[in-house]
Amino acid sequence: ALERVIAQVTPVAETVTDVYTCPADTLATVRLFVSNTGSSTQTYRIMVAPLGAADTLVHRLVSDEPLAGNSSARTVPIIMKATDILRVYNTSGNLVYTANGLEETA
Repeated sequence: ALERVIAQVTPVAETVTDVYTCPADTLATVRLFVSNTGSSTQTYRIMVAPLGAADTLVHRLVSDEPLAGNSSARTVPIIMKATDILRVYNTSGNLVYTANGLEETA
């Protein structure tokens, strides 16, 4: 199986946004790409909520990371199990998130 785009979002500024929820009976390996389409530096957060839990500090994989204007970043692979939720937060509406991944039946 090949990795493919499984989700894309452009969140509203200063709002925790769900990017991807791992389906039932599935394990997923997800790599998140973050693109800053604006000209100024923005900050972002990446969280994984186990079993769809409410957002807390312990779920943060990346916290307030700066991203220069007109640039991008990507994460290491994130292993997710059924009902885990990948979430993001950013300081402006200029960030675009693309989740590439591989889903396998658990």
